[in-house]
Amino acid sequence: MTRLFAQYNALSAAEVAQNEKEQEAYEAAMAEGQEIVAGITDADSANAAMSKIKAVNHALTSKKEVNAAFNAKIKELGLFYDKVLKKYTPAPPEGDKGAE
Repeated sequence: MTRLFAQYNALSAAEVAQNEKEQEAYEAAMAEGQEIVAGITDADSANAAMSKIKAVNHALTSKKEVNAAFNAKIKELGLFYDKVLKKYTPAPPEGDKGAE
């Protein structure tokens, strides 16, 4: 029985160590991602940020969180993704919607 508890404690300690590594990687990814998002000021910087965000070594939920922050910044700046050009551009003026 004592050996069973020792095995459990060893596994538990290993799991805690792994969680600490994942948490450190998450925090580093979030810091890097937030810095990239904070640098977005226009369509050009948004387009440049896309590849930088993909290059971040994401951990845990950092990818979803950084992408959410990126999307919020895009919305805040009034940008939209042009599927033809495959990049972010300023939103067209309201009167330029075209014939519907």
